[in-house]
Amino acid sequence: MQSTREAIYAALAQELQIITGVNTVSRVYRPHTDYTAMALPAACLDEKQETAVVPTHGNPAIYTLAVDLWLYLPAPQLSQRPGAEALDPMTALNNALDALDQKLPNPPSPVETYNTLGGLVQHVWIEGKILKVSGVANGNTPVSIARVPILILTT
Repeated sequence: MQSTREAIYAALAQELQIITGVNTVSRVYRPHTDYTAMALPAACLDEKQETAVVPTHGNPAIYTLAVDLWLYLPAPQLSQRPGAEALDPMTALNNALDALDQKLPNPPSPVETYNTLGGLVQHVWIEGKILKVSGVANGNTPVSIARVPILILTT
């Protein structure tokens, strides 16, 4: 592996903080209940697995690193009357996911470029099912949650 894992994961955490504008970024998975209202919005990386493939004998391995990004965003209080909500609790989450889509594209589209984390890796992108949950209780603060699967390709 040309770049160290620590350099890659640290660069990804820094990039995700810039993309999403969160107050807190952690590389240690913690459930939403561990975050205070002051720490929100928050993001944590959960390193899941790594796959190494040697394309031909004598060549370096190609690694795919799999990470789950957990986003915890404050959700507005909902009205007690269905259909009368002033704000949708998913709006902030959808906006954060749109920002991630812009910065972690999955080429080959002619208008998209590879995200290399400043040259550390070949590409970082979102791939897989995105889990979204709206307005989960976290003490007195309702929280919207997303789990975003991210893949990193490197040699």
